[in-house]
Order: sequence, then structure tokens, then C-alpha cells
Amino acid sequence: MFKLNFTEQSKSLGKAPGNIDSLIGENQSSSLSVYRYNASSADLELDISHDDLKKINYDDQVVWINYTGKPSREQIDFIGDFFQFESLAIEDILVNNHRPKLEDSGEYFFCILRIPVVKEEGISTQQFSIFLKNNVLISFIDIEENVFDDIKKRIFNPNSKLRSKKEDYLFYLLLDVVVDKYFYALNALNIKYEVAMEELEQNLDLDDFKNVQNLKHEILNLRRNISAIKEIINKLSKDESNIVSSDSHLNIKDLADNIYHANESAEMLREMIVSLIELGHTMLSNRMNEIMKVLTIMSTIFIPITFIAGIYGMNFTNMPELNFPYGYHVSLAVMFILVVSMLIFFKRKKWF
Repeated sequence: MFKLNFTEQSKSLGKAPGNIDSLIGENQSSSLSVYRYNASSADLELDISHDDLKKINYDDQVVWINYTGKPSREQIDFIGDFFQFESLAIEDILVNNHRPKLEDSGEYFFCILRIPVVKEEGISTQQFSIFLKNNVLISFIDIEENVFDDIKKRIFNPNSKLRSKKEDYLFYLLLDVVVDKYFYALNALNIKYEVAMEELEQNLDLDDFKNVQNLKHEILNLRRNISAIKEIINKLSKDESNIVSSDSHLNIKDLADNIYHANESAEMLREMIVSLIELGHTMLSNRMNEIMKVLTIMSTIFIPITFIAGIYGMNFTNMPELNFPYGYHVSLAVMFILVVSMLIFFKRKKWF
């Protein structure tokens, strides 16, 4: 059964805001990849040291620092100290059930997104956190699963538009991939809906009904995240933040259309699933009514038969029909006539 998880990797009760001691496990560490590019060159470095990160020239190129997996305490401390990120933002990175949001601290921008992960057992989401500051984009993701492979390939294409743009355009491309993943997840849920609808129409089963209920929870969770991402893109498209340059606003507005479409599709699918649940309830109720109708007709038929049998089952001495030689046959005939007459009556009334 689908359930919301409110306790996974949550901050210990009573800890001060920004305290991350309870959020970092022992021996955990994330892999590091650093992409550097400008119009003339592109480079990739894997698992470089923090000292090497300090030596990078952040002025004449875009630097994408990507952490995959749970970061260690050393990695978190370095990012916070070197790039001067607030402790509350660092805490939000480690609390991996955070709602999507966009914040402007004045010195940098911080964004949390949730990427849908489609699996056979259901659709979950993983957190994707992004910092933007002076030609630098720093991202944190639990399991990348080749989500951004296309963007990485474009970095090394000298003819790619990405190479001549700043970090805001890279942020737009990452956001675009996340929105596309939601369309993919909605399509997967739509396929599940069609399968569930066929199963319910062919043979209503309690397990199928539970699957539809789980499907409803999945679409609600997905729609909640889509709605939050829609708010983020809406802020970007309305110039409420200078995170995006004027050159990228047209792209953001196109992305806004896509997320509105995704939100409408999620709402439509939710209504279809709710209607399917209501159909299932109606079918269960109709099945129960049919069963009760059959049992009621059977009970009604046996009432007069039981009445006749009860009369002649009494142990009185002076019952005139007891000595009648054909009394048994006559009573059976009367019972049979009553049964047939009642069945004909029920049939004419269209009760079955």
C-alpha cells in the first residue's frame, strides 16, 4: 500500500535550525564531477580534491559541480565555507523529502526540485538541489541514473548553444529535463490507469481495486510536486528573480507552457482515477445488490413452502389431511405450483 513517508532522514527533534549533525551518516560520501566550459573549450574532471576546486578559474567559464550520492561532512563543510552558503540551505540539501522551492539570498540562488523515478513497483521521487552563483552551478542528486546525459554531451559539442551561454542557461536545461521526466511519469501512470480500467471492467477483484487506490496516491504525490515546480517556473517567467538573463526568458516562458500542460494532465488523470474508483465502488455495490437480490428471491420462495411444511409438521391428533391417502403428493404439488407461480411473478416484474 502506498504511504507518505514523513520520517525518512528528518532532523532530530530539538536540534537548532541549520544543525546537520543528525542528517549525515557515517562513512557516506558522494562522487564528484566537475564540468568546465566556455565558447572555446570544455573539460570534465572526476573526483577532484577540494584544493583543486579552489584553484579553478570561475571568472571566464561556466563551472558545473555535481555531487551524486549522499555527501560527506567534509564535502558539505567545504561547499558551505568556500562558496559562502547559509547553513539553512545546506540543511535543506540533506533533508531529502523537501518540497520543491526557489530562494534568492541576494548572493546566490538556491533551488530544490524533485525528479520522478519510474519503476515497476511504483513512481517515487528523488531530490535534486541546485546552487547558482557567479558562473557556478552546484548540484546534489541521490542517484543520477543518466538523467542528464544529453546535457553533458552538449557541453562537449562546440556547436552547441550551451557553450556560449552562462550558468542560467544550464539551469534552464536541467529544469527542462526535470519537466520532461514528469511527462514520462504521467505517461507511465496513464498506462497503469488503462490497464486497471480494463481489469476492473473484465473482472472486479479486490487486489485490482487496491492497485487503483495506490495509483490515486501516486498521482496526488506527482501532482503536488508538479504544482510546486510550476510555482518556481512561474516566478522565473514573471521576472520576479534575476536568476535568468533576458536571453533565456523566452525559453523559460516555453517551459512554463510545458509545466502548465503537465499540471493539467496530472489533474485530468487524477479525475479519471477518482472516476475509476467511483466506478469500482458502484460495481461492488451492484454486485452486492445482485447477490442480495438472489438470496432475497430464494428466501421469498421458501417462505410459503416452509409455512405448508410447518403446518403439517404439527403433532395434533385431529388433523383432517393426515389420513388422506394422497396428502403427501397434493402438498408437494401445491408447493411446486407456488414456486412456479412466484417465479413467473418475479420474472414479469423483471426482478431477475
